[in-house]
Formats: sequence, C-alpha cells, structure tokens
Amino acid sequence: MNLNQMAIAQDIAGASSNTVASDGKSSVGTQVKDLRFTDIRALSRSMSDLGEQDAYVFVFSTSDCPLVRRYMPRLNELHQHFHTSKVAFVLVNVGAGDSLRDIASQAIEFESPWIFVRDFDHNCVKTLGVSRTPETVILDHQHKICYRGRIDDQHRVGGSRLQPTRHDLQLAIEEVLANKSVTVPETTADGCLITEPPKLTLDDNVTWSTGIATVVYKHCANCHVDGQAAPFALTSYENVVDHAAMIAEVVRNETMPPWYATEGHGEFQNDASLTPTEKRQLLAWLANGHPVGNLAEAPPAPKAN
Repeated sequence: MNLNQMAIAQDIAGASSNTVASDGKSSVGTQVKDLRFTDIRALSRSMSDLGEQDAYVFVFSTSDCPLVRRYMPRLNELHQHFHTSKVAFVLVNVGAGDSLRDIASQAIEFESPWIFVRDFDHNCVKTLGVSRTPETVILDHQHKICYRGRIDDQHRVGGSRLQPTRHDLQLAIEEVLANKSVTVPETTADGCLITEPPKLTLDDNVTWSTGIATVVYKHCANCHVDGQAAPFALTSYENVVDHAAMIAEVVRNETMPPWYATEGHGEFQNDASLTPTEKRQLLAWLANGHPVGNLAEAPPAPKAN
C-alpha cells in the first residue's frame, strides 16, 4: 500500500468512527437561540422566518469556492430526496467579496431550490462554529446542533473520488428526522477557509470634499434630488449624514444604486452600480465618522432637471 492509499484508508476509517475536537466552537448538542441573515431580496431574516421544521440544514458557501460548485448538484439532489419532509435547506454565503447579486446569480446558475442567504457579519459562522466552505450544520426541531462537518467524502481540495464512501450529511438528516442520535455527529470538513469580513478603514485623505461627494453625486443624485422619484435628496453633506445608517445598509447589500445585472453577460448601458473601490471608500467613510474636509473644495451639488 503506497502513501496515498494509506491516507485514503485512514480518511475512510476516520469518517466512520471518530469525531473532531471542536475547541472554541459551540459543541454538538448546543441549543441555538437565533440566527440572523439577509435574503437575496435584501430583507433581514432570522430562524423564525424558516418556520417550524423537523430539521434545519445549513451549508456555508461562497460564489467561487470550487468545492461548493462541485457539490451544488449533490445539494439539489438532497433537497429533492427530502422534499416531502419538514426540512429547511439554507445555503449561507460568507464570501468576503460576494454581493447579493452574486448569490442570486449562483442560485439561478445551478437551478437550486435551496434558500440562499448572506451572513454579512458572520453571526451564523460564529454561532454554528464553522470555519470552511462547504461545511454543514444540522439543527433539530429544538434548534440543537446535531451534526457539523462535510457533505460526504467524495470531493476534496486535492481531488475527487468517483463515488463517496459515506453520505455523511444525508445519513445525519435521516437520523435527525427519525429522532435518533446522529451516529457520527462531527466530521472533518475540507474546503476553503472562511475569511473574516474586512475592517472598514478610511484613508486619511478621503473626505466628503475630496472624493465622497463626487461618488454620491455621480451614482445617487440622479434620483435622490428634489423633484425626482427618490424619497429624499442626497445633494449635500448634511443630506447624506442624516441618512448615513440607511445608506450604509443599502450600499453594503448593493440594492442601491439599483442595478441587478451580473457580470459575465456582456456590457450594459446605464450601469449605475458602484465600482469595488467606490463601494469600499463610501462604506469606510460612513463607518468612520464621515469627515467633511474643506467644503470649499467640494464639487457643486447637482440640480434637479
């Protein structure tokens, strides 16, 4: 037996008999009080929005993790397999650079019936104690953690088997639905490490007058000006500061400026969306006291047409 064969044999044995130490994590059996996330319509949601279920299955993802993409067909099969059972299937996006548009695009690409949500502040990551994608967690009807680990052992970062040797997630769901203890309640999960949300640090030279006003006037003031359809004007420093919290939310979610086309489908006219740099600077400015700078250097405010 060569080294590669030995590693595979050890991996199969470990999946069948061992559990994984979970120092610093919520242990299996912990009751989860609540989870918060954002759906692809930019609405804030919680566990109660999933209804009363016999099992809640959470799979953590990003739009570009190769293992997530390999497992999407399998996740669709699981949804179909349990479609007559009271199971909530939730794909939780934790990609540092992923937008709600990216998440919705992924759902469409794979024709997935799962519930797709975004964990912006990693509330779900921390509460459920995951560290990689596509790591999975099952909660029972009392919201107790019953299983945490991999989907199965077919796909790994270094390659894939023709078939899995154990369908860990499916078996765990079946045992939870049967009110049985999960035989293997925790397994190792291979995949992409989850990156913490970036800190919003502001460059010293970025103020309302030296850049932010230009961004707001370019991308927001076409509608957010007196006499237009938007509910309030964003044509002055005071206007923006008065609505700072709301602006931060809709910019983070990318529901504003309104633009719903995703990349990869050609170039579009009248694309109002912020560039990644503009978005990062605006969010950092809003989060760090929104300095005004020298108003004499600010660009003139746009006027209503």
